[in-house]
Amino acid sequence: MSQPGDDVFYIAGHLQTNAKRDAIYEAVSAVCTDIAEGRSVTACVWDAPSSWGIQVADYGLWSTQRELLGKPVKWHEACIKPSLRSFYRPWDPTG
Repeated sequence: MSQPGDDVFYIAGHLQTNAKRDAIYEAVSAVCTDIAEGRSVTACVWDAPSSWGIQVADYGLWSTQRELLGKPVKWHEACIKPSLRSFYRPWDPTG
């Protein structure tokens, strides 16, 4: 959790065509500016090959989505679950 005065870097993976990249970057930047509340927020949109972390995050999200759909992958329990902070399902009233 960040506090006012923090420097926050929002990193998003580039998953669209080059024609959409600028529009996506501007939209992410606008949202970050709107929610900054005394924080310095820098939006970064990176191609997957530029950072191994984007691919790791993508596989973690994919594996978690599979869990939510009841189609788990064998390595989720050992590799993803230990690093999950929460399993929030906003559409599910039971949590």
